[in-house]
Amino acid sequence: MTDQLQAPAAPARTNTGDILDKFSVLIELPDGEVAVTDEEFCAYVLNGATRRTAKRYEHEGLPRLEIRGRIFRPLRAGQQWLAARIVAANSTRESRRLTRLRAHTRARTVASIRRESPQDRGSVCE
Repeated sequence: MTDQLQAPAAPARTNTGDILDKFSVLIELPDGEVAVTDEEFCAYVLNGATRRTAKRYEHEGLPRLEIRGRIFRPLRAGQQWLAARIVAANSTRESRRLTRLRAHTRARTVASIRRESPQDRGSVCE
């Protein structure tokens, strides 16, 4: 017997938690996934986005199932797709660095324009 504790393996799926209680239609798929209606997916997973927005997201990779002419969305796959789209904004440190770099470049450009003499620029009044 060892003195070390064994930690359980992390689940391979996204935890859906209590969200399953919100859906009126649940279709169990063979791979363990759960499909929900498009309307309810938009309301609960996409936070009230319209079905038109969901259709636009399909072109960007949002999963879709069509069963007997009705559109369903695989719940976990849709949540994972949505989570993959979320990208953190630039860190404050990096954005400050870029702001300083832009200001420095702008100042150099203005200084180089001021150093030019009017004869170098060409006179339009002649």
